[in-house]
Amino acid sequence: MKRSVCYNNTNSAATLVLHREFPDVLSTAYVLIGHPRHTLYLPVPICVGKLDPYMAEPVCSAAAFKRFAELGLEAPIPAEWTAFEKESMKQYAKASADALTLLRQGKKAQAIELLNKTAAEIWKKAYPLAVQPYTKNQKQ
Repeated sequence: MKRSVCYNNTNSAATLVLHREFPDVLSTAYVLIGHPRHTLYLPVPICVGKLDPYMAEPVCSAAAFKRFAELGLEAPIPAEWTAFEKESMKQYAKASADALTLLRQGKKAQAIELLNKTAAEIWKKAYPLAVQPYTKNQKQ
């Protein structure tokens, strides 16, 4: 019997990357909200000022577990998702590098604003992808 890392409504995976120099601002949680084969991998800065509605609503998780129930453990991961994740991780890495520069200049508020804005933009763009249905025949 195949077994999944998670089941009903759990955060299936999260990685917290701690920053050595500025852990209170540049540390980031990377999370999957829902089953790994049925949702997107997204950043949440440790300095998040508020949870954007796209982050706080359980809609993405519910959609992921619906897909999991319908398609199972070996569902294809849409190519659109992996392309989005690759691009969004590059976008977040650039924002983190820019925030590091700001922090070293003593501009903590601007660094926090940049990371929060970038993460919110990524989550907003991820939302339609995360809630869309897909099938086993979808392009991988």
